Amino acid sequence: MVKQYALSAAGYNYFEQLRQNTEELGGIFDPQPSQLTGNVHCTTDVTIPAIGYVTAGTIQQKRVYINNTQLPNTWLTTYPYSCDQDTALYYNPYTKMNDVLGYLVLPVPSVYLATVPWYGKPAGPVPIGFVFSEPACVDCSLRGSLTKPNFWTNQ
Repeated sequence: MVKQYALSAAGYNYFEQLRQNTEELGGIFDPQPSQLTGNVHCTTDVTIPAIGYVTAGTIQQKRVYINNTQLPNTWLTTYPYSCDQDTALYYNPYTKMNDVLGYLVLPVPSVYLATVPWYGKPAGPVPIGFVFSEPACVDCSLRGSLTKPNFWTNQ
């Protein structure tokens, strides 16, 4: 849902000047801070400065669908979770421990396969552990829904 807010030129200039005064300070080429003059004034003493701008406008909104093919190739999506993957081994050769027992493992569909001589089994590919992540990263039912929204179209 894209929302477009109407703003007068005077209101835009005020908020732009406020942004420059608060965000673009400290660099050698940044603009110098300036006095903000909005349309809010002290009614009891005109010499007391007041900061503010009162405006009213309309909002227009439109639902826009963007396919992955419409995004630039360099676009990187941001995910609200830090979905780092880790490895839990049935036998960790460094600690000589079973890492899988130490974690509540929700496996990502990747299983390590290797020839493992320390199992005492014939050499061959056997699962030796899992790649896993946080529950919110691998279990979509924790943060999603199977119910199709009423606005969804197959475009």
